[in-house]
Amino acid sequence: MLHVELLPDDPFETRLRADWEALERLDLPNLSRHRSTSNRPHVTLSVHSDDVLADDPAGGRPRGPAREALADRLQQGLPLPLRLGALSVFGSGPYVLVRTLVVSTGLLALHAGVQELLGPPCVAHCEVGRWVPHTTVAHRLDADQVARALSVLDPSPPPGTLVRARLWDSTRRVLEDLA
Repeated sequence: MLHVELLPDDPFETRLRADWEALERLDLPNLSRHRSTSNRPHVTLSVHSDDVLADDPAGGRPRGPAREALADRLQQGLPLPLRLGALSVFGSGPYVLVRTLVVSTGLLALHAGVQELLGPPCVAHCEVGRWVPHTTVAHRLDADQVARALSVLDPSPPPGTLVRARLWDSTRRVLEDLA
């Protein structure tokens, strides 16, 4: 699957990683334990099938006009101001702890523009009208762990900026900068 992701500026990324470190100090699940080079704070804009950007019937990595159109769309939409909203919990157990984003017209326009270009995403929670922009802090938590995590995380971190975009090909395990 192809994940279109937005990346924060360096100071804001450092702030988000501090959330991970705070949970690690309590021995709670957090994303610092995920050691892949692809793991960094991000906002998933959309998720699509592997062939959505292929420029030939055989598929393959995005290239040529389709990839360029996506990169252009993202470059036109960035940078975007980034303000975090509430700490929130997704799921019904085990839980995912996230920081939601305060939605801006620019962020919604970029999301809709990517959907217009690539078509409907392959996961329903990325569809226009259903998408909840967020950055993940931890996953696979039980209710007690969620309560402990919420007790140590700063509820209102300072604002930042979404400055870059990348494509994460989870099938081939390849990252590609787009904007």
